[in-house]
Amino acid sequence: EKERRALLEQKCKEEEEKRIESERMLQAEKERQEDRIRQMEEKFNQELEQQQQEMERAIESKLKEQEEMIKKGFSEKAELLNEEITNLKKEKENSGGFMKEYVTPILGAVAEILPAFLNYKLLMKRLK
Repeated sequence: EKERRALLEQKCKEEEEKRIESERMLQAEKERQEDRIRQMEEKFNQELEQQQQEMERAIESKLKEQEEMIKKGFSEKAELLNEEITNLKKEKENSGGFMKEYVTPILGAVAEILPAFLNYKLLMKRLK
C-alpha cells in the first residue's frame, strides 16, 4: 500500500511538473505571437506614414509645377496639374483605407483568438 501510494504521489508530482512546464511553454508562445502581431502593426503604421509622406511630397511638387505654369502663362497645363493635384489629395485621404479597414481588425482578431488556440494545443498535448 505504501509503495502504491508513493508511486501515485510520484505520478501526480510528475503530472504537475508537466502541467507547469506546459503552461510556461504556452505563455512563452503567447508572448511570441503577441510580439509578432505588435511588430506587424508597427510595420503597417510605418508603411502608412511613409506612404502619406510620399503623397505629400508629390502634391507639393505638383503645386510648384502648377505655380510655374501659371507664371509662364500656360493656364491649360496649370488646369491639368490642378486636376492631378486634386486626384493626389483624394488618393492621400483614401490611402491606408484598406489596411485600416481590413488588416488591422484581422490582426486584432488574431490577437484575441490566439490564447484560446494555444490553450487548445496545450490540452491536446496533455491528452496524448
